[in-house]
Amino acid sequence: MIEVQEQGRAKKLIVEVDGEQVEFLINANVKLSVQAPGDTGFVQEGQFVSATGVLSNEQIFIKELTVHLVGRGQKLPAGKIVKAPAQVGESQNAYNLAGPVLGTKPDEDYPDHTVLGLKVAGRAPKIMLEPDYSVTVSSSDASMIPADAPIEMEVAPLRGGRFRLVAATVTLSEPLSSEEVLGSGAGEETGREE
Repeated sequence: MIEVQEQGRAKKLIVEVDGEQVEFLINANVKLSVQAPGDTGFVQEGQFVSATGVLSNEQIFIKELTVHLVGRGQKLPAGKIVKAPAQVGESQNAYNLAGPVLGTKPDEDYPDHTVLGLKVAGRAPKIMLEPDYSVTVSSSDASMIPADAPIEMEVAPLRGGRFRLVAATVTLSEPLSSEEVLGSGAGEETGREE
């Protein structure tokens, strides 16, 4: 069992551990992530995305990306594109990228690909989203947690046998709709690029 309750400005997470209800306070110190599959409408101006892509012909090609939902008035960090650390089985031309979305549009040369404009410092290679790219939505909004959702928690011990919540990840199996989460107009090409 899992439940989220309002407690003043903060929220309280109630989970069942070994048949007992345990309460944890969710505050700014808790790294909370609610993740779910999403549609391409989440990739729109003003949202923050992260991905790993492969550089080829001065273009970075992306098959999967994560949209980190931006709350009202939330200041976005600067975007960046950096070479990914070497990993066995991964391309040596892999790059990690993250940044605020400026817009999307179909590519003129490859109409089945989508050009993604990101706000990053300096000159960046063209970012291409593959035809059937997948989107994962990530949010730190506790109100998105449904009852009985599976949760993975990291806790730190306190005095008296109690624990403090350090991080919690909730993975939803049902896909989220950009129209329901972000409102109407989601999913349209924004026509603006870098």
